[in-house]
Amino acid sequence: MTAAKPNHLKARRLLLEHLDRHPGRTTANDLDPHEAGIVGDTAHQGGGDSYHLGRDQIRARAGRDRYSVDESRRDQDGLDDHASAMDIGFFKIRTPRGTFDLYDFNTWLVRLCQSDHPDTRDLREVIYSPDGRTVRRWDRLGRRSSGDDSHLTHTHLSEHRDADGQRMVRLANRWLRHIGLITAKTPEKAPAA
Repeated sequence: MTAAKPNHLKARRLLLEHLDRHPGRTTANDLDPHEAGIVGDTAHQGGGDSYHLGRDQIRARAGRDRYSVDESRRDQDGLDDHASAMDIGFFKIRTPRGTFDLYDFNTWLVRLCQSDHPDTRDLREVIYSPDGRTVRRWDRLGRRSSGDDSHLTHTHLSEHRDADGQRMVRLANRWLRHIGLITAKTPEKAPAA
């Protein structure tokens, strides 16, 4: 059964801790738990190939429709029963530094990717919208440039399968510092039991 990598869960918890302003309630402008996905749902499973699926759920044959495995040696060498992606849904939040939303996050993240920032070096792709009207894809391997319209309201980040997810945690921390929700000295909260 596909499982989430511990560091992806850590990055997810960090984002929810700061961007889910109404825990236990679904609201339009904060990041709710169901909008921060790691392990693929039945739609991902039905497609047979996704960074949200682990080896046990990938159904496509080798060399055919397995872009999340076959296009990169890092993915081939790291293939196991872990998902290697995270989806982040729409949020809009006011901080002392201003108002920020998913599209601001996307622009910020893709700029880091394009500059080859060290914290982005495990990212394989980001499927995103810069404005809620168009969908784009940044692909480390330069093989794809688009995505489906579901990415108008959520962003997909996938890491090469051999990555342990630590850089995803660093990216979450870096974003939260960038928008002023945490400082470099903010201690992490202990995870809920």
